[in-house]
Amino acid sequence: FLSSLAPGFGGAGAVTVIIGVGMALALVAFGLPLQRLRAPALLVCALGLAVLLEGGDWMVLHRFWVPGLPAMVLLMVAAGRAATAGRPRLRPGIVLCGSILAASFVTSGVAQRSGPNGLAVNGAGYRFAHRQVAEFLKTRARPGDTVALMDIGIIGYETGLRIIDISGLTEPAIARAPGGFLHKQYPADALLNAAPRFFVLVNDFPIDEEIMGRSDFSAHYRLVLERNHRFNWEPPQSYTLHVYERRDQGASPPPS
Repeated sequence: FLSSLAPGFGGAGAVTVIIGVGMALALVAFGLPLQRLRAPALLVCALGLAVLLEGGDWMVLHRFWVPGLPAMVLLMVAAGRAATAGRPRLRPGIVLCGSILAASFVTSGVAQRSGPNGLAVNGAGYRFAHRQVAEFLKTRARPGDTVALMDIGIIGYETGLRIIDISGLTEPAIARAPGGFLHKQYPADALLNAAPRFFVLVNDFPIDEEIMGRSDFSAHYRLVLERNHRFNWEPPQSYTLHVYERRDQGASPPPS
């Protein structure tokens, strides 16, 4: 999120993070002494502290920061007005900086959603990946079967199977594991000991990668299906749902 505050046009790195931190701190420092801006400044402080303690998100602008975006905009606008009050020569520069930042936000959003057709592209990804995985599990599962996955969503809703949410949204033992969101010390042993018939794991997420990389997982589970939610993105990206089934549930077809 802090990188998003810098005019990086979709790029993120040490420089954009430093700029973003500087902007956030400057806006809070500007707003706190002023009674009319103290509430939005405190809201930004509270959200920032929560994200630092609990961990961030993986989406552009970070969903955990969304409640603070109106407050951030209020602080930006107020700071711009204060800078130009009595100094009209600064107004073109402030307008230019605001326009560059807005263009950076738009560029980042377009990149994250594969261009102007992002909603259609993303919808096709849900149909190709999540719905096909749900249909596969519905036709293959038996009453009482369990699937372990992160982000229950379409798969959990349409299959009606018992769910173990490996991100901890519905599992207190996982939710209370030490560490921030997505970087907890996940109880992988307990998940494997629960022996769900199916796992749905996604590449590049720490808990999923940890489970897929374990030798005892490979010994007891086989890959039976994989679908890339971002199969049609330009440029190509990977958000691939890997469906694993316990080996003791009979022969499984090769992934297709």
